[in-house]
Amino acid sequence: MEIVCITDVDDVVQNYHNLFYHRKVMEEVKQATNRMVNPVKLFTFSFKLLEELDLEENDELKTFYYADVVVVDWSKIIKLSSLSYYLGCRQNIGMNKNIILCRNLDDEVTLRLKLPYDDSITFISYKLADCGTCLITNHQYIGNDCTSDTGSTKSVAVTLEKLFKDAEFQSKFHINEKFLTESGEVLCKNLLFMRKRLKDPCVTVDVLHNMMEAFRDIQNHDAMIQLVEDVQTISDKKHFTQTPLLQYFYSFALHRSNKPGYRQKALLVIENALEKNKSFLPELICLYARIYKDKFVESIFKDRTALQDAIYWYRKAFKIQPNLHAGINLATLLLVSGNEFSKSEELQHIDIFLSNFIGKKGNLTSINDYWTVATYFEINVLTENYSKAMKAAECMFKLKPLIWYYKSTIENIKLICKFRKKSGEIIALEKYLKYWIEYFADATKQEIDSDICNFPVIVLESSKAYLPSYVKVNLEIDKKSISLDKQYTKHSTETQNWLFLGNAIRSVSICKIDERCLFLCVNTNDSFQMYFSSSLCRQRFYDLVKNMIDNDEGIVTNLNEELHNKQFIYELDDYHTKKILGRGTYGRVYAAFDYNTKVQIAVKEIPETNFVYAGSVHEEVQLHSQLCHRNIVRYLGSISVDGYLKIFMEQVPESLSSLLQLKWGPLKNNDRVISFYTKQILEGLKYLHDQKIIHRDIKGDNILINTFTGVAKISDFGVSKRLSELCPTTRSLVGTLEYMAPEVLNNESNGYGTPADIWSLGCTVVEMATGKVPYIELGSRAAAIYNIGKYKRHPNIPVELNYQAYRFLLRCFTSDQNQRATATDLLKDLFISSTTHK
Repeated sequence: MEIVCITDVDDVVQNYHNLFYHRKVMEEVKQATNRMVNPVKLFTFSFKLLEELDLEENDELKTFYYADVVVVDWSKIIKLSSLSYYLGCRQNIGMNKNIILCRNLDDEVTLRLKLPYDDSITFISYKLADCGTCLITNHQYIGNDCTSDTGSTKSVAVTLEKLFKDAEFQSKFHINEKFLTESGEVLCKNLLFMRKRLKDPCVTVDVLHNMMEAFRDIQNHDAMIQLVEDVQTISDKKHFTQTPLLQYFYSFALHRSNKPGYRQKALLVIENALEKNKSFLPELICLYARIYKDKFVESIFKDRTALQDAIYWYRKAFKIQPNLHAGINLATLLLVSGNEFSKSEELQHIDIFLSNFIGKKGNLTSINDYWTVATYFEINVLTENYSKAMKAAECMFKLKPLIWYYKSTIENIKLICKFRKKSGEIIALEKYLKYWIEYFADATKQEIDSDICNFPVIVLESSKAYLPSYVKVNLEIDKKSISLDKQYTKHSTETQNWLFLGNAIRSVSICKIDERCLFLCVNTNDSFQMYFSSSLCRQRFYDLVKNMIDNDEGIVTNLNEELHNKQFIYELDDYHTKKILGRGTYGRVYAAFDYNTKVQIAVKEIPETNFVYAGSVHEEVQLHSQLCHRNIVRYLGSISVDGYLKIFMEQVPESLSSLLQLKWGPLKNNDRVISFYTKQILEGLKYLHDQKIIHRDIKGDNILINTFTGVAKISDFGVSKRLSELCPTTRSLVGTLEYMAPEVLNNESNGYGTPADIWSLGCTVVEMATGKVPYIELGSRAAAIYNIGKYKRHPNIPVELNYQAYRFLLRCFTSDQNQRATATDLLKDLFISSTTHK
């Protein structure tokens, strides 16, 4: 057992009184340790050492953290902060034997010290005995509660001795249980730490058994072998390795490690163990049979001698003590050897036993032991009772077993499916069963192919039913989509097929409770909770979808033929009228969704009777149909119905202006958010300008934000016009006054070009920062027009913006359009590049 004593030794040179009590405390601790039957390692630290240690783990801190008991002389109040932190770290890892000694006879002061702590800390107040040679206490402390016992005093050493003995007993129990409750990296860390403490008296044969089982669960077979070999070098623990259970784990690890000569060594270990233990152990015999079974499989089913040896030893184990493991493996190998279930009495007998044995453990859905449920699954596959096998498969999935558990089950299932004589036509339920076999097989893979994009998943329905499905990601440039095919069930023989185009994918998020679970949100309200076969598969799918969302360059999909037949449905509001998304330059925009794909779309309706705008509308449609970019709202098609020209577009939830006014508020104190969306607007503008297109109405209302993905898209091209190579400017006055560039308002003789969009972008950035329309402080639109047109003044730049944002806006507001920065230039600006990089 290891004990750490923390004292105030750094102060003893300056204070003789402290030195005296320091020595007395150390004497009491040493007396208590000397009275222990088992050897004790005593380490002494000072407050000063803990004060100087950083937060990174080192040898001193590890000794402190993992000591069985920590004793603290807590008499100097001013140095308790760091020590309190490190005690909390011990409590966090389950080291709960902490003793605090207080040189204090004032119960109120002691009580104040005790209040913040829990039962993991024992407080003991002490004083110097009348004899002047020892320290005594007249309180009995149980956990954090103290009871006065003024009629009886005892030395601190006696009190500590009792606490140390209790700690030694508890430490054995704690170590024994430790490896049964922890998992993952924490378990690996504790196992490796315990290997360094094998000589500790607390390490019993039960602790070794649990360590071996924990190593087995994390599939560290080399560590299991090394652990046994380490114990064999310890004279007073060498006999532990002769226990049947430790020999079983040792031979199991030798077999699974499968290094040259290890399998033969495993057979020798088992043979010696069986020879010494005349009452044969079924576990060892089953392992003996398992080695021969693996030899048969590895020979590509040609080593019939190994098959017969495996049957012999599984049969022997089943006769000695009938159990699930021996029974199901014997049944599987009998089938492999050519026996038919309908003609074999032995197979039927095993089936009856296993069914009864499992039934005694309770209803299948209430059983928490994986091997019991898996055995029920295997025996029903063997007997072709697919309905029960499917129910068992769902229960196996819910138990979330270790990967190698699945692997063991799938190995038997593959043998059954390979050697069972086919009964005839494959029925629907058998196809459903094949799905589960594929799902479990995928779960056993340690790595997945980099090109895989099709996954078996379990979808949790709103009815709480688990529905086997396949989900596939299609990354072809012109067909980016996700398809979801729900499979056969015992209630239905029809599949349900869903197709979600790239623009319908809103978000994908990982569930932290279950490492297999993921949420996929499509359209606006639809979401799917999917369970993949493993965390690797989930991560692969997550990466694919994120890549689709983040690098979506736009997909032009021709829906004319489908929509010509009116295969879309308007969304209705609370008043059962068509839900309005906004008003475009020429008409209203309504929410709808495509009837075939369930994708939400926007429908702009323009009355065809208004011939004044007919040419402009057709120009808008033609222009928009040629655009394909992640930051440009997609055109999907158009039709003429009932006197209206209906233009179908991608639906993006909200405009930047509405978000600023109703949800976000001004962003003047959040430069990173402003930079994030400004960069995307610039990307869209660069694309437009490269296509010789001026938008001419950049403002918050025309920037649509998908709040699921954070993607910004430029919309409303009703006032845009393609620039020809020969005439790079246009002179028509269109747009929104507060966002117009001076050259537009002044209708300058040389016209205006793409720099006008850059001035409007600067105004939009000001809108993001303030949450208001630019120039609103002037009180009227006329004043704004006067300042822009006559003095070429830009809007006020909020003082809260940082220097980089200020310089960026000045580049947007250069009065001379020929000197104004381009979208390409601004994408390299520090306000965009440095902020988004972070």
